[in-house]
Amino acid sequence: MDRLFNQFEKFKKLSSSDFKKFKVYDITKDRIRDANKELDEIIFNSSASDLPNRDMFDLVLIEFFNEEGREDFFSNTSMTKKLCWILDYSNRRYDRSIIESGLLTTALDLIDKKFTPSMYSGLINILFSNWTDPKIERLRKYIQIKLSLETNQRSKVLFFQNHLHFFSFFEGPEKWATHVLNGKHVNVISFFENNPAVDYLKRTEYFKIFVISLYESILKQNVIGDRYKWQTFIEFAQEYFEPSLIKYLIALEIFHFRNQISDGSLKDRIKNRAISVIGDPIKKSNWLLEHHLLTPQRKHVVNEVRNILNHWINETLINLFFSKVVDDYDRRSFWKQYIDKMVSVDIFLRSNSLYGILTDERVKDGLESRFGVLNSGGNTNSILIFTIDRFRFVLSGSIAGGALYVHPEGSPYFPNIEGLKIDTNMWGYKLRSINKNELVHSHLPSLIEQTEYSFYPNNEGRMVHTGNWKSRLKRWMDKKIG
Repeated sequence: MDRLFNQFEKFKKLSSSDFKKFKVYDITKDRIRDANKELDEIIFNSSASDLPNRDMFDLVLIEFFNEEGREDFFSNTSMTKKLCWILDYSNRRYDRSIIESGLLTTALDLIDKKFTPSMYSGLINILFSNWTDPKIERLRKYIQIKLSLETNQRSKVLFFQNHLHFFSFFEGPEKWATHVLNGKHVNVISFFENNPAVDYLKRTEYFKIFVISLYESILKQNVIGDRYKWQTFIEFAQEYFEPSLIKYLIALEIFHFRNQISDGSLKDRIKNRAISVIGDPIKKSNWLLEHHLLTPQRKHVVNEVRNILNHWINETLINLFFSKVVDDYDRRSFWKQYIDKMVSVDIFLRSNSLYGILTDERVKDGLESRFGVLNSGGNTNSILIFTIDRFRFVLSGSIAGGALYVHPEGSPYFPNIEGLKIDTNMWGYKLRSINKNELVHSHLPSLIEQTEYSFYPNNEGRMVHTGNWKSRLKRWMDKKIG
């Protein structure tokens, strides 16, 4: 590209100066000038023209750290231009970059001797990629001075000059986001289409801050019904950002509109996307945020949403079990009172019942981890398992109404469903399986021993849903869980 660009520059000089040496018709001059304009637009609009070939990065880095031959090697403009792109580059031989080694000023002195406007792209890329690094301040000042004095009229240079106030100061990304927000309808994808000079910088730290700030501001100014306005941000982040930043954007929507998301189908769409992108909130590792741009407040948002989403999932599974699996209004209404306290909810079904459940709109995207295959069920065709406080509840669904089994932590009967391995593949779903005998223990004593004059709640036991079971179980919950 450097060679091609040099040829273009020679061609431009031919077309714009000293025409008296040649017999060139005016119409030819006009066509050449028009071609020059088109060439400028091609270079301006082509993000690929900004991205150098990385094949020589190692050589350029080695020669920079070679103090004896450094000056001679970088007497070449082409090599100096490549130096602009490797200021934050390291390899096995040099595990600390030029910036990390404290040699940024030395590098800028070399660059300054051979500086051309074509070097702005590389230097701005380094600045934007390391925006929050305090060691980059020297480069910020260098670019600021260079652009303020620049006389080159190329479109890209003029763009950088006109937007200098957005990257002369640390708060630049937020200021640019505010400027964009105060304009017309915001679409992050069209922003880069309309500003091709910075298209090659999409993945940089600068524009991650810009996108996050713009996204946060848009959510504050809208309601959930305007959801279409910020969906392009999620699509953009999934293509260009690290997982941690995507998790935050998805979580922030839920956090900000949690009191507005009441519609069942909308809640399911938002819930399912969060699960498919981030993972089941019951697994903390899915929701860890490691990116340094995420402040403690932003991490708090994600942690809160993890709890909110888990509640939504538990609510979905309780409703699903007591409607589509076992039609039991009384048990559903009773346990819905305790959804806020449930840590996890899992459903185990006979294999012939699983497909209809797993393809249900409410759970089909990423929630198969909450389901499993129930083997040797007998009359028991389904099991609902959930955890509240230190107790695990195993609720049997069967033709007889099923029984409830409660086990405290430490009990030999406490079902270790977290330890179950995925051992079954059905219709493309990878599932756990468990034998009914590991969950149903009919020999256990009664969970509640009650007479006309006494009430004694056991820590572990079995309870059938007969008589005034709701009032008895409510008393047990009040005593043991509160």
